[in-house]
Amino acid sequence: DIEISIYAYLASGGNPEEATEFFEALGLMEDYRKSRRYSLVQSGKPKKIEIAEPEEFKNVEWKNEEYLEILRYTMALLARRNTTIAKVIMRYLVSGLNLAKFNGRRYTPKEVAELLVNGDRSLVLDLSNEPMAIKWSLLKDTIKFLWERVQEKGGDRIAIIVDEAQNYASAGTPTASILEEIARRGRKFGVGLILASQRWVTDLSTGIRNNINTVFFSQLAVESDIAEISKVVATENVDLSSLDKGYFYVSGLLNPMRKPLLLRTFPTVEEVVKTNAGK
Repeated sequence: DIEISIYAYLASGGNPEEATEFFEALGLMEDYRKSRRYSLVQSGKPKKIEIAEPEEFKNVEWKNEEYLEILRYTMALLARRNTTIAKVIMRYLVSGLNLAKFNGRRYTPKEVAELLVNGDRSLVLDLSNEPMAIKWSLLKDTIKFLWERVQEKGGDRIAIIVDEAQNYASAGTPTASILEEIARRGRKFGVGLILASQRWVTDLSTGIRNNINTVFFSQLAVESDIAEISKVVATENVDLSSLDKGYFYVSGLLNPMRKPLLLRTFPTVEEVVKTNAGK
């Protein structure tokens, strides 16, 4: 429902009246008020849908009221119950989401993906100040376009690093399916996936969990998480309680040994110099 309503908004430029043409082209019934649950498909051949280029979407002005009207219409066309529509609208209003945040953005998710594939650079997608719904949407679209482009072009190796992974890789989240596909098929195209979290994600998508080959872990927020990690990689003789800052274990394919390997990171360049000098 959300995806259809968003594309209807983009295709219509945020005009609810023009959005009806988009729905008619999809074959949805013209007047849902006559019988919301009678039929969702019109008779006859659907109209041709003109697909706009993603670059054109940057020129669309986002307004909350217009989008909500299109969202209501979309859900009604799809025969959603009035109570369901009311719940979705209420969640939207309570979230405080302001779609005006999309106005004036310099890059589309597709353009961000192109910058990474075509340029010799690292890109950081900072979503820390965005509502969760926008985080899901932007991350999903960016990785989707990146994955499609990599499959077409191939070439350079790419590593996708997702922080706060419990919000994106857990079963049922909008981003889990694309991350699951990359975890399963990414190695074939030179794409690596690194998921970072302050605790082990117990509800991690099964498709992602089954394709984990290496785990780095230090002090865990919940001691019982070590039992969950042991289901994926070796964790024998691990004492997390004694770990100091900068120490962590690595277990899995990256570690040639059959037991976790203790490693240390250096927080500063000065400390690296002192350690190498034997001081």
